[in-house]
Amino acid sequence: MTALTTEEFITWANRLANLPWPMTLEEFTTTAVKDFGWSTTEGKQRFAATFSKCSEYVLMGKNSDGRINDSFFPLGRAGSKEHVNKTLLNDLFVGYVAAGSNAWGEPFKTEHGKEPLMAWNHPTGCILQIVRTTSLVLFTFYTPQGAQCYE
Repeated sequence: MTALTTEEFITWANRLANLPWPMTLEEFTTTAVKDFGWSTTEGKQRFAATFSKCSEYVLMGKNSDGRINDSFFPLGRAGSKEHVNKTLLNDLFVGYVAAGSNAWGEPFKTEHGKEPLMAWNHPTGCILQIVRTTSLVLFTFYTPQGAQCYE
């Protein structure tokens, strides 16, 4: 299992939400490398981030003006692609939901089913979303500009 702690999830979500948005990819790259300790990878929209118990790629999405709309990275994985511990994966998701609800209140969007999803409004105008897929728990961060297009 590789996973961020619930505390790391809240810390990184708040850290991203409190950046001075809007930002271009170039502006964010300076912050990510200098302040976060992340490194750039090929393509310039993907960063390598090291957390306390794992390393993950962080992908950034941008609009036609070059401003960042969203970013996403796995919060947790439970097993390999061939053998996923679904109980552990669900436990991770439930833990992140509890931590997010404690930090930001009840989610404004909830989806149940095969790939449950929870999303919170952050006081800065950002949207923080997690979804449990068949193999991981994915965090998607929407900047205030990206949140305007959120459905």
